Amino acid sequence: MNEQVIETKTCKQCQSSFDIMDVDREFYTRVSPTIGGVRYDIPTPTLCPDCRQQRRLAWRNERNLYRRKCDLTGKDIITTYSPDKPYKVYDQKEWRGDNRDPKSYGRDVDLTRSFFEQYKELDLAVPKMATSIQNSENCDYTNDTGDSKNCYLSFRTHYSENLMYCYRGNRSTNCVDCYQVKESENLYECFQCNKCQNGKYLYNCNNTHTSAFLRACTGCANCLLCSNLVNANYYIGNKQYPKEEYQKKVDEITSDPKKFTALKEEFFRVVNGPIICKDLDNMNSELCVGNELIDCNRCYDCYMMKGCEDSRHAWDNVNYKTSMDNYSGG
Repeated sequence: MNEQVIETKTCKQCQSSFDIMDVDREFYTRVSPTIGGVRYDIPTPTLCPDCRQQRRLAWRNERNLYRRKCDLTGKDIITTYSPDKPYKVYDQKEWRGDNRDPKSYGRDVDLTRSFFEQYKELDLAVPKMATSIQNSENCDYTNDTGDSKNCYLSFRTHYSENLMYCYRGNRSTNCVDCYQVKESENLYECFQCNKCQNGKYLYNCNNTHTSAFLRACTGCANCLLCSNLVNANYYIGNKQYPKEEYQKKVDEITSDPKKFTALKEEFFRVVNGPIICKDLDNMNSELCVGNELIDCNRCYDCYMMKGCEDSRHAWDNVNYKTSMDNYSGG
């Protein structure tokens, strides 16, 4: 990425130094507003990218749920706002309904008072939605959920069904205790898997099925305790076996709880041991600096992004173009 440093600043919060690049300045100029024919230039940041991210995340609660009263109806609700918070919190149906007048929160701006003091008063007066759940059924104990069904204590879940204790399950079904699984089904204790089926303890795997205790495997089936395999079948410990012998060994291990526990312990020794690891988990991405990028182009300091272009200092976005300093959208 051909970029030039035009200014080096010191973060006013953590005191670390950070660079302002020419592309940063171009972005701020492009998005600076013009009001009444006068352009108001957005200044360069006073905080480094990490501290700016911390400030954004301070506003976000994804995974903590509380029971409190709806401030409109008084009924018990599940919400991301704890009972001791001073906000007004409404049940989702009430928040989206017509049983209130949104103009009632309006007020005149007092130019003699601090803007942020007035903004705080407005923020406390406007009702908050209890949880963010859209077009979903039987997903009351979730948050940031959309187009899903029968999910429990799963967060950042979309287009999924029958998930329990998962985070970032997308277009997946019948998964338990999983982190970031996409287009997958019948998984248990899996981590960052795409298009996988019928697996247990799969870490960073793609297009893999009927396997367990794998790390960084792609296109594999019927494998056990392996790492860094591609298009493999009937492997145990990275060694191939005839189908019948493989099945006999798997049945022997999985039918004995002690052997299965020992296998799990061995797997975690392998995962944390001196094995060869791919430097980054990026797919179909060009001119990018970051990790877990899919179909991205010209993204810098970006993570967990898909289909994004010309983005900087961003996390967890889909189909973003020409953006900076943001988290979770698309």
